[in-house]
Amino acid sequence: MIYDPRLETFITVADTENINKAAQQLKFDNDTIEKELNELESEVGVKLFKTKNTDIKLTKAGNAFYRDVKKIIEACKEAVERAQFRANVKMEKVRIGTSPITPTIELVNLWPEIERVCPNIEIEIVPFEKNPKNASEILDNLGNEIDMVFGMFDDTLNNLEDCSILKLSEEPLLIAIPSNHPYKSKDSLTIDDLDGEKLMLVKPGWSSTTTKLREDLAKNHPNTEIIDLDYYDVDTFRYCDDNGILLPVIKQTRGSHPLTKMLPIEWDYTVPFGILYSKNPTETTKKLINAFKEVAEHNDIAL
Repeated sequence: MIYDPRLETFITVADTENINKAAQQLKFDNDTIEKELNELESEVGVKLFKTKNTDIKLTKAGNAFYRDVKKIIEACKEAVERAQFRANVKMEKVRIGTSPITPTIELVNLWPEIERVCPNIEIEIVPFEKNPKNASEILDNLGNEIDMVFGMFDDTLNNLEDCSILKLSEEPLLIAIPSNHPYKSKDSLTIDDLDGEKLMLVKPGWSSTTTKLREDLAKNHPNTEIIDLDYYDVDTFRYCDDNGILLPVIKQTRGSHPLTKMLPIEWDYTVPFGILYSKNPTETTKKLINAFKEVAEHNDIAL
């Protein structure tokens, strides 16, 4: 037992609501149980139980303490099980590429559940600088130095025929607001707010979503000045912030520039987001992809 044994006494008494029954289960005498409960209440600093003869019930403070103690005990047991498992099982590794524009926040959010499904898989994070040359080489060579990356993808994106994709979500396009822009005080935007503004969009043909957006703006909001972008990277965020340019983004790129604020905008433009991996993945990569599918389905994430 790697936690205070008095917590087990506390839980047993709370569950049975009777000192005698708790003593029988724990094979303690009543005096020992009462001594441990008194010590626990003294250390916690509040009354955990209200008693009447041998019957005993939790106070409001005791109920709150009970819920947290149950979590602590469960977490400790799981920690021991994981440690014992790792000591006796050969771990398998999957290498995940990451950059400020292709963050692994979805992995962080889902990992506790992924680990339960695949306890013998460990992750190696492989940082890389995202630029057109690197991105193309990584997609062309998934499975060599990097097994998978998280990111946006599109049916018009080059290199997609060279990799497999697991879609995790359909992400609405937000607008990144420069730090000194008047819109910084807003909570949301409408497409009319783009009139008279500079908006940076990836060049035509790169993304079907932004191509449709270009057409929409050209037809219905011709006063929006479109600035062509060859490729998204950290410098794109810096440039837009320095020059007061609005930039369509997804929430997963939050943090690419510390002063940029992302606002929702009233339109229906979205891009798919997910995992890109080799057409011929290793067995370990397959296991992890299947784990993501299972966890995503369990959490009602659209695949």
